Amino acid sequence: GTTVTGYLDKIRAASDDAVIVLDCTGDSRVPAAAFAAIRDTNRTLILNHNGIEWVFFGDNLPNADKAVDCAVSYRIFRGGAAEDYEEGSADAVLAELLQSKPALLIQFAPNGQLPGPALVRIKAEYTFRDEIGIAGLDAYFYNEQQGRLDAVDKGIAMAEDGYYPFVITHNSAYLLAPQKGAGSVPASGSGGEGGGASDAPETSGSPEGATTGSTDSLDEGST
Repeated sequence: GTTVTGYLDKIRAASDDAVIVLDCTGDSRVPAAAFAAIRDTNRTLILNHNGIEWVFFGDNLPNADKAVDCAVSYRIFRGGAAEDYEEGSADAVLAELLQSKPALLIQFAPNGQLPGPALVRIKAEYTFRDEIGIAGLDAYFYNEQQGRLDAVDKGIAMAEDGYYPFVITHNSAYLLAPQKGAGSVPASGSGGEGGGASDAPETSGSPEGATTGSTDSLDEGST
């Protein structure tokens, strides 16, 4: 894990096609050196932190000089009419944007641009499944300043191992919401009432190769 002395040397020494699992529970901060150690290789780095996995691929890390804080907070927004919330509040705005649908709100640490596209996998707790379902979900970048949602990934379904997967390149506020009736939720670049271009970070589609190669687990028990 990130609290174990020498874990960076283990990443550097891993085979070219290794899948390296790093437990970030003890310290959510992953230094740039960890990403530099897999850059321009076929290695995969999986960061585990409190039910969330971040998957980075060594052959797609254009910003490998960036550190990442894996800390994430999230909550269920249970939907309802905008009138059910305090006028002008963030939840009232969300209720209007989401057409009263529920959503899982995800707040990442302010990392800005990531080292490369990250396949983020969030553990689908039963509370989440009951509220937003297990399939037919879209991921949105939540632009709180402009009061709009911009689609970054579509048609998300819970994986067989019980995780919601989606791809991001930038850390901000995001949410997962059911697709049904989402036609009026502003998609990336659609303008909506506010008009103009979207500020949503670009994604490059789902990275491939998450399960290839050998696996090296750098958990808290490593020495």
